[in-house]
Amino acid sequence: MPPHRTLPLLILAAALACAGPSARAAEDADRARRALEQGEIRPLDEAVAWMERLGVTHLRTGLSWADSFRPNALDWFDRQMEALADFQVTATFCFTPEHRGIAAHHTSAPLVRAEFSEFCAAMVRRYADPVPVRAEAVPVPERPLP
Repeated sequence: MPPHRTLPLLILAAALACAGPSARAAEDADRARRALEQGEIRPLDEAVAWMERLGVTHLRTGLSWADSFRPNALDWFDRQMEALADFQVTATFCFTPEHRGIAAHHTSAPLVRAEFSEFCAAMVRRYADPVPVRAEAVPVPERPLP
């Protein structure tokens, strides 16, 4: 199954695990679990709607280095991150492309670490909220040289 179909299910599963103890949240979680088990919840927008209904405010999602080599990967990443814009999102960077790993496996270390680093940096530049940086000189007391 393509990652753009499985990711909403993973996001929803995480949201269900974090649902609060209230009766309403429990009922919504049960309804969402049944819909998930029956294959009724697939699109990203539905998963996001369920998370909003469950009161989820923070979540973690992954941006896959391997998936970045798929056609239209940036379009998918943009859609995913736009759909999650109302949440406090922690992004993780994961999955080595088989052709760029020491071994042909998604958990392999990269052949060239700088390539993975550049992917991570590009994703941060693209999706992280800009944070103003205020640099100030810190006064250092003068000390006489010995």
